[in-house]
Amino acid sequence: MKIFNKDFLEINNSDSFKQGSFMIAEPFMVGRFFSRSVIYIVERTDEGIVGFVLNQLVPYKASALIDGFPDTDCDLFYGGPLDTDRLFYIHTLGDILSGSVQIEEGLYWGGDLEELKSMLSSGYATKDNVRFFLGYSGWSEKQLKDEIEMKNWKVIAPGMISVFPPSIMLWEDTLTQLGEHYSSWKYFPRHPSLN
Repeated sequence: MKIFNKDFLEINNSDSFKQGSFMIAEPFMVGRFFSRSVIYIVERTDEGIVGFVLNQLVPYKASALIDGFPDTDCDLFYGGPLDTDRLFYIHTLGDILSGSVQIEEGLYWGGDLEELKSMLSSGYATKDNVRFFLGYSGWSEKQLKDEIEMKNWKVIAPGMISVFPPSIMLWEDTLTQLGEHYSSWKYFPRHPSLN
């Protein structure tokens, strides 16, 4: 009789989380925002950690939800469960957009929204260099360390995943890149108790 190998969910977190890191949700994590999600960490300070879910698409464009927002083909994503009535953005515009904060080489978040609207209207800013989010994800340092120790997240070093172009298949694609151990997660049912 073959013994079931329970190591398929073992997570090796040799990379420590930091600004610019990614976190991949383990396959059985539940919840509207974090189930099968990929999180990009944009800020880590003494006050806590801020990140955005990269692969949870909102079924509307920003222009349909926000008064005065330019008509653009940029998709809108759920960034997380906090401040879901606010718009956040990651971009590659750098210092051209005043008030931007550098996350890592070539990637920024925030900046002057009125300037960004003008850039969108003129076609200078596009879905190729700006990503929009409703809400964000946030943790205290201890809370996220505890979640990582409980093997809720696989931590990925900065630069291993591309933030652009946006993809709702990012969770599955990233697991494939991580190799056979993690790519098997794609085939697990979301709710094993229902099978």
